[in-house]
Amino acid sequence: SHYKRQQERDAAGVRNVAAFLCDVSAALPKLVATNISMLVPHLNGESYPMRNAVVTVLGNLLAKAFVDAPEDHGASNQLAAHLRTKQA
Repeated sequence: SHYKRQQERDAAGVRNVAAFLCDVSAALPKLVATNISMLVPHLNGESYPMRNAVVTVLGNLLAKAFVDAPEDHGASNQLAAHLRTKQA
């Protein structure tokens, strides 16, 4: 495919874009969150740096969501109990 050939030709560019996405998601998570649909298809791509960057972006967004979440220990205890049942 054209996409694969382009990535092979420009490996340094792909790494730079991946690093840029990680940095932007850490600095401007709301901007990235509103455009996440543009990144998710790269999870199926062949480029490891891009797949890794998208996973890092998702992690940054989740971390930001938990930092900004209001403190509700009852809800967090409920969530923890629910997650424990899913692990069994």
